[in-house]
Amino acid sequence: MIHNMLRDKVTFVKADGSQKKENIQAGVAPGKIIITDTSLQIERGDHILRALPNGLVEDFVVDDPHFHPGVGSIPPTFNVKVHRSNSAPAPAQTIIAHFSGDNARLNVNSIDNSTNTAIKNSAEVFAQLAGAIKQGIQDAAERERVLSAVSAMEAEAGKPTFKQRYNDFLATCGQYMTIIGPFVPALTDILLKSGT
Repeated sequence: MIHNMLRDKVTFVKADGSQKKENIQAGVAPGKIIITDTSLQIERGDHILRALPNGLVEDFVVDDPHFHPGVGSIPPTFNVKVHRSNSAPAPAQTIIAHFSGDNARLNVNSIDNSTNTAIKNSAEVFAQLAGAIKQGIQDAAERERVLSAVSAMEAEAGKPTFKQRYNDFLATCGQYMTIIGPFVPALTDILLKSGT
């Protein structure tokens, strides 16, 4: 019964030209070709050609060579999704996105697991950094040592000497990156604005 619906003859050609098979019975419809010859090794990017009565040849590119195993009296088939070789596989889309505000972003088909710290000025940076250190470092002597490095860095913010205090701070606090890591971009911004 399905063979009565397959009124077209097509030629199958591998994308690299290594295989070619002619006179394959098929049913060609917009965006889809049904083929019952399951011996073909159809893959994405292969070509299916159909000769038209006017002498022209339609060239279809395989997008999805979906194999259907068949059920009962319905034989196995390839239900091949295709597009014409002279057209894009999917219509082009125009996406216009406007972003504003702190930490604005666009995620397309993905999950954003990042964390952000929006800080407006250097005083806020140092206040939040000191708060994170006070909360995150339990040893009192170690906490004071790190806070001292923060104070020294804050005193030099906006000055060419900030770079040295920034480097000293990183050397002092390297083992606390989980605490200070979120502040590094803001501190780097201060470093760049300090003209160093």
